[in-house]
Amino acid sequence: MDNSINLSNANSALVASLMDAKESVHNPYEYSIESQRPFSGVQYEELAAENAGSAGAGQSVTFNVSKVGFLRQATLKFTLTTPTHGFAVKTSRIGGLAAVDRVELLSNSRRLCVLDRCAVQAAISDMPADVRKSFHRGLHMNSAEGAIGKDASYEMFLPLPFAPFYGAKNAIATHFVEPIRVKVFFSSLVIGVKATDSSSSETVTAPALTATVSAPSLLCRYDVLTNEEDGRIVEANYGEGPLSQLMWDYETEVGDSATLSKTVTTKLSRTLTSNTVVTDLYAIVTCDIDSNTIETDSDGTDGKDYDAPLKLDRISFTGSGQNIVSDMKAEYLGFFGRISEAERLFATGPINKNDAEDPATSCWVYKIQLCADSDKQKQTGGCSLRELNAPTVTVHVSPAATNQNAATMNGKKATLRVVSRYHSIISCDPASGKMTQLLTN
Repeated sequence: MDNSINLSNANSALVASLMDAKESVHNPYEYSIESQRPFSGVQYEELAAENAGSAGAGQSVTFNVSKVGFLRQATLKFTLTTPTHGFAVKTSRIGGLAAVDRVELLSNSRRLCVLDRCAVQAAISDMPADVRKSFHRGLHMNSAEGAIGKDASYEMFLPLPFAPFYGAKNAIATHFVEPIRVKVFFSSLVIGVKATDSSSSETVTAPALTATVSAPSLLCRYDVLTNEEDGRIVEANYGEGPLSQLMWDYETEVGDSATLSKTVTTKLSRTLTSNTVVTDLYAIVTCDIDSNTIETDSDGTDGKDYDAPLKLDRISFTGSGQNIVSDMKAEYLGFFGRISEAERLFATGPINKNDAEDPATSCWVYKIQLCADSDKQKQTGGCSLRELNAPTVTVHVSPAATNQNAATMNGKKATLRVVSRYHSIISCDPASGKMTQLLTN
């Protein structure tokens, strides 16, 4: 029996027009399973590095990925150990991430994707707060400067946010393609400073705190299909020639360096040299431990804010004489720059605090989104830098003062890095299983 709403709807011209598009009308009360995938197995394994003894400052280790099935996840695990000495320690907010310079995903010796430290920070900044918290805990990121103590060992976990791990359609069929390797390059392993005697008014240099790394391994998860289903997928993907998959990669460009002030903003810029098709630009400004002399006096030593993103006041992006992003408050992009075409309008939003809620200051990784949707599994546009003249990102760093950037950053050297996330096409030859990054511009 019709109620009053149904009777009213029956006389609506708009409702009648919409219902005329019969091919789009689906009644949810008519039962059906809209989409499902074949049942498959899952397998986890922990891979030892083939040269684990090489783990150390400025060194690299390599993992040979097993030919098990479709690789869905890879997480770097290692032990970070701090030395024994007579000082208290002041460690960076970014914790174990300070030990990693970059990670490469290789097909034999050909690089498919790369994540340096800034690219990892950019990827983390795109994630919801609860997921970011898992990264923070896995890497012992903490806003307390002595969270990583002396004479102690910590187990670190870094899930690698490579493009092939976002969804099944880009998963690498390790059992079909050429051998896949993951190569990890460690940093200088300077993760903070040793606190000096703060009882004296004399200014002295705080010694660097250098850690060691050991026991590197790679935790992998694979989806393993049945023989019948696996054969069907191989035929569908490779039966008519090479398979080309749309993925993405990251590139980090270093811009200006300048001395921070506690009274005025500091301007930094970078004119991009890349000619790729960019979906997102991320601006990250840091005071690097490696390039700053850290001193202390009666106020004590504060090492936590080195290597962590700093707060920006303004940001702009120009190219070919046009203001693509006019000079605007960086806080606006921090709050609302990650737009989505989903119901909630925004993919995520930073907490925008630099305390324990956001120990790695992911909120101060500023994103200029050049595509229509933050969903990385979709192709929703971008900006080709190929013919864009002098594409330049310019930022103004907030003064080094209370409630903005730490006052201890006053007089320190800050460096701008611009991370580009860009489209790439990965091609796989069915005859040899050779994978190659085919096209980026």
